[in-house]
Amino acid sequence: MGFKKYERLMSKENTNKDEVELLAQGVQRKLTSFLVSLIDVVFFVFNSNRQVNTTLKLQKTMNAIVIYAKRHGDFKTNPEVRFQTISKDVIFKKIQDEIALVLATTDSHRYTLHESLYLLILAKELGSAYLFSPEVIKSFIEKSELQYNLFACIILMYYYANHKCYDTQKTLLKENILKKYRLVAEQERKRNSELTILTADMMTCPL
Repeated sequence: MGFKKYERLMSKENTNKDEVELLAQGVQRKLTSFLVSLIDVVFFVFNSNRQVNTTLKLQKTMNAIVIYAKRHGDFKTNPEVRFQTISKDVIFKKIQDEIALVLATTDSHRYTLHESLYLLILAKELGSAYLFSPEVIKSFIEKSELQYNLFACIILMYYYANHKCYDTQKTLLKENILKKYRLVAEQERKRNSELTILTADMMTCPL
């Protein structure tokens, strides 16, 4: 994308770093605009065909963008930086908005609940500054008539983590997990594969 050239210029003596930084910022703006457009296209394709295959491809593409954008900071002091923090924020906010739209349009009449849940993993990668409000999560759970199956429980445990803002949602999640145990006879619980996996996850990610 042209950044290597600016890295080399920054490493040379008698280089006007302010001038090089301005040139790099121009490249950065073009790259940011391109990535925002790419995010638009990828989510458009996903929303046109919400299936496991398209979800995994979306995840792979977005993860690559997120990892790249996390190399943010001050180019003048660290030439390996790809984005100023403001450009990173533009990209992350765009991804957050697209995921929020998916969650808002997932309801009980669409067989795409698992695909939407997958996106919470991606949303978590954006960092705590981009967590959805408890109201957004609550609305998603209610509109989709979420059944607390193994997959949903694991994803929600991962997303909620130790964030205090989700205490109400975590209480509801714990109640539904306990129901799962109560529905299985005690002597059968150790032989129940779903409960075994859930127990292991609860031990590594306690609520």
